[in-house]
Amino acid sequence: MNLSPQERQKYVQDMFTRIAGRYDLMNRVMTFGQDISWRREVIRRAALKPGDALLDLGAGTGDLAREALRQQPACRPLAADYTL
Repeated sequence: MNLSPQERQKYVQDMFTRIAGRYDLMNRVMTFGQDISWRREVIRRAALKPGDALLDLGAGTGDLAREALRQQPACRPLAADYTL
């Protein structure tokens, strides 16, 4: 497929937008649920304190930011994704 940079950008963005509604389910199935423990461990190791900021780039559906808030409700996550 020969796409210009602009066409490729649009193609990739549209693809991720199309799968967004099923992404979490697919992630659970493909990782046999391990994605949940991976996120928990990442945030545990971050050792967030109240008021700490967390930048989640490529956030997808925001699972990592939600896990950060679950473990440290007083943190300040900022989630950014190509499709947002």
